[in-house]
Amino acid sequence: MKAMLNTTPASLNSLPWRQISQIVHSDKFSDKFESIPTETLKFAADKQNQEVLVKEALKSLKISDPERANIEQAVIVAEMMRGFATQILRERNLN
Repeated sequence: MKAMLNTTPASLNSLPWRQISQIVHSDKFSDKFESIPTETLKFAADKQNQEVLVKEALKSLKISDPERANIEQAVIVAEMMRGFATQILRERNLN
């Protein structure tokens, strides 16, 4: 599992961050993202917490999408969570 945690899926680099930022700031989602404590976002953005994020992502996948509940998908979800958290923190620092 450690080897899987140290890789960054190529799909993360190809995410449309500009569009994601627009969605995050849309009226539909802004109140939801604003309610996430900064400390939670910092935890998710910190690469040292990757293993915790992967474990939690795997638990969530087992409930929401059992057919795709595997370590590879959990790593992708965790990386996406880290990417979202990092982007939201950047946006908060700009405002």
